[in-house]
Amino acid sequence: MEKEKFQKWFRFSKKERNGMLIFLFILLMFFTIPHFFPEKTISTEKKPPYFADNIAEPLTHPNLFIFDPNTLDKAGWLKLGLKEKTANTILHYCQKGGRFRHPEDIRKIYGLKSEDADRLIPFIQIQQNNLHSDRNISKHSVKVSNIPFPIEINHASWQHFAALPGINDKLAQRIVHYRDAKHGFHSVDDIAKAYGLSKQSFEKIKSLLRCTTVLEETKFDNNSNITQEQTVQLQNPITKKVNINAAVLSEFMQSRKIPKSVAEAIIIYREQHGNYSSVADIKNIAFMNNDLFDKISPYLKTEED
Repeated sequence: MEKEKFQKWFRFSKKERNGMLIFLFILLMFFTIPHFFPEKTISTEKKPPYFADNIAEPLTHPNLFIFDPNTLDKAGWLKLGLKEKTANTILHYCQKGGRFRHPEDIRKIYGLKSEDADRLIPFIQIQQNNLHSDRNISKHSVKVSNIPFPIEINHASWQHFAALPGINDKLAQRIVHYRDAKHGFHSVDDIAKAYGLSKQSFEKIKSLLRCTTVLEETKFDNNSNITQEQTVQLQNPITKKVNINAAVLSEFMQSRKIPKSVAEAIIIYREQHGNYSSVADIKNIAFMNNDLFDKISPYLKTEED
């Protein structure tokens, strides 16, 4: 009886036997297949990226300056931040007789990125004699080398402004007219308000400007050429200031820079508190804010100044 029970556990139907055979076959394959394929070894060696050969040499910070693309050498292009390959392309173009007649022409150079072209175009000054053109050069043209940078914005003629990158003759004359209309600039930032001058163009020329003097009656004939003697005079302008410790109301009014109410307040405060030790002392006047002080202080002085 016990024997029959025991045998019952080891009796399988045909379907069950087939299932066991399939299971054993799969198990056998699982253990034998790895022996037919060699084990792959994982290399721990760090491989360079596939584009390593194409990595360009790191560029130094580009140094922007006014240049003529028809005469600039390879070192100059590299200094402007271009890759050596692009610089060679430009030089090859010029050697084959190619010429840049307009700043925008550099966009046709193969391999030159549009952002590089946008960055360089405002600094391009093409000399007409490099184009072998029969056209006459304008009598108002000014050589860039004759313009001292930075320029004094209150005493510069339109030719000085026209020598700046991105500033054409029309815009330069507009800046001068704007300066004359407002009786001079108080700071370099005032130029940014000139009609037609974009914020981007202003940021490019800002470092080439300075405002260390105020404009008096000096005005330039916009149709006159700049001589070397005039350039020296522009760099050393003479400006008359009002002595706040001695001037009477009429002297303040002669400057045409100080509002009458402000002049009266300066005089009254001086009579009540004595002489000013410096121009900055007028800030003690009740209504004198920083904006008003910045506008009038360039026209004032004390005996010690």
